[in-house]
Amino acid sequence: MMNTSSNGTPTEFNILLCGSPRVGNGSLINALCQTEVAKTSESLDTCTKGVQCYTLNGHYDSPPIEFQVNLWDTPGIESWRTGYIKKTFCNFVTQTNPICLIYCASPGSFAKLEEIAALLAYCKAQKIFCALVLTHMYFNNKRDATMKIFKDLLSPFGVMKEEYYGPHKHRVMFFGDFGLCTMVNSKQYLDECLGVSEPPEGINELIYAIAISLKEEQLLGWFYTISKNRAFWMTIGPKLTQFIQDSFDRMTAKVGDTYDIINKLLQSLGFVLSSGENAITHSMNDVATNSLTKTDSVQPNMNANEAAT
Repeated sequence: MMNTSSNGTPTEFNILLCGSPRVGNGSLINALCQTEVAKTSESLDTCTKGVQCYTLNGHYDSPPIEFQVNLWDTPGIESWRTGYIKKTFCNFVTQTNPICLIYCASPGSFAKLEEIAALLAYCKAQKIFCALVLTHMYFNNKRDATMKIFKDLLSPFGVMKEEYYGPHKHRVMFFGDFGLCTMVNSKQYLDECLGVSEPPEGINELIYAIAISLKEEQLLGWFYTISKNRAFWMTIGPKLTQFIQDSFDRMTAKVGDTYDIINKLLQSLGFVLSSGENAITHSMNDVATNSLTKTDSVQPNMNANEAAT
């Protein structure tokens, strides 16, 4: 499910989100895109009751590009009977051919690990990058235990490498070129009873970590997804641009439509790439324009009761 332009460059991309019920997939989508996205009635097939598709449509004037990103939010997994994941969610992967799969869990949420491992193995065979994301990171003290489970699930697929990004040294664990795990707080967490208020955290680091893990067309689709996230481009965006610059410099020749488009998209975001050292400059005064359709918005704050339901 990937349309292409007349020169073969993809113009439609899919991202698949799944996980336990009530883990905040919608909030994560809003935090990644930082713009309203349209909830469509499109369905994968008649057997996918409960799947919601959030569509981001946009265009760039130079180069002239029309694109579409579909973020598929699958129903929370409540049935963990043997074989359910393989039958249902592997089918989702086959139908959407996503640029990446994002599996979400909140601290202490239940999952049958062998079923998740089967889904990861299928994605590995299909060469689909997987991000395991702990949401609601401030909700309770079980986050470290959940992160250990993520680590154990991903360890068979690659050697672990820890990286720390951003001013708060936010940790991301990579496992070869297959997957990563990290924790996020998609929006402000508020517990009025305990007088606790925690800001959003980890979103920019997750965006960057996925971006440096994707290849060519997949990276292009991810760029489209995050192109309106001004907070990201003003903070970690320069670091990502440097990564792209270094990748370009390692190429013997800058060929291929995808890399050319990525270069031009960065320029439209205010970043300039060239072949010289320290050639990157940026200005947020020139930002790409996306034509987006309004959708239902998510409330900006999350209290403890909402997180628990």
